[in-house]
Amino acid sequence: MLILQKEIECLNREKDIQAKLISELESSLELHKFKSDTLQKELSEAKSAIAPVKNIASTNTYSQVLQKNVKNEKNVESSVLLVKSADRNNRDDVLQVLSKTIIPSRLNICISGTKKIKEGVAVYCKGDDDVAKLKNAVNGQLNGRLTANELKKYNPRLLVKNVNFSDDIKDDKMLIENIVGLNDMDDHADLKVITKIERTRQIVLEVSPDLRKKLLTRGYVWLGWRKCPIVDHLRITQCFRCCKFGHIAKQCKSSTSACIKCSRDHMANQCVVASDQVKCINCVSYGSKSKSHVQVNHAANDSHCPAYINYVRNLKNRINFD
Repeated sequence: MLILQKEIECLNREKDIQAKLISELESSLELHKFKSDTLQKELSEAKSAIAPVKNIASTNTYSQVLQKNVKNEKNVESSVLLVKSADRNNRDDVLQVLSKTIIPSRLNICISGTKKIKEGVAVYCKGDDDVAKLKNAVNGQLNGRLTANELKKYNPRLLVKNVNFSDDIKDDKMLIENIVGLNDMDDHADLKVITKIERTRQIVLEVSPDLRKKLLTRGYVWLGWRKCPIVDHLRITQCFRCCKFGHIAKQCKSSTSACIKCSRDHMANQCVVASDQVKCINCVSYGSKSKSHVQVNHAANDSHCPAYINYVRNLKNRINFD
């Protein structure tokens, strides 16, 4: 009887301990639930605050935009003729003289537009045949007043990714020999190393148009101990001080800064404007120069920025993709 009583007491103590543990677990669960609800609320508020900013900048990055329509480069009206004044003092009259003398319909040439440049005007034509006809007409009919030359084009560049920088490819000469030897290329392949970026494991190559097509069709190169993806590369620089393209801050010659969000004279980290007051300084200038209506209610680093797209188009016009 005494033994049975002791067993009952033991069971009761275990029951009390279990009840206490259950109580502590319930309290802990309530605390975690409270913390979870609080975090969820804070997260919701943060998302609401961030949402307007997402509307400012596109979800696509610059590099993603650049990779679009790579196979359709010929759709870009990239045939350009530069017409300049033989007398640099009268370069503002180039377009006027050109339009009065040259009649496109008589030459059967299609012109998509013109743009004033430093010493004359750039004429954008439908194709290379149109450029040749216009060049002959200008140099023939306006010789001594105007001079016409085709826009110099550069070889395309490719970006090699996921490179293992072993000793046998750190030297440019060895790197080229490695690529040529492993990828069935001619010994005299038009291939040049522009830069090696070990931090991001990337290499920028300059290649001929034919080699570009061959490598992009395959999509990779054998290099060292790896099979490395390869894509088109277009170097875009944007100054974080004035927000313009084509240079970086340490090369900036602007006397004032421009906010990437609102275009005012302060840095972006000092900007306090609301999302509905965002204004792209590049598109303000682009719209004024092109005398066209351009959307400006976005940040200057938006990948769908009209001024940025125009800048990329002009860069591509100077590359020989054919």
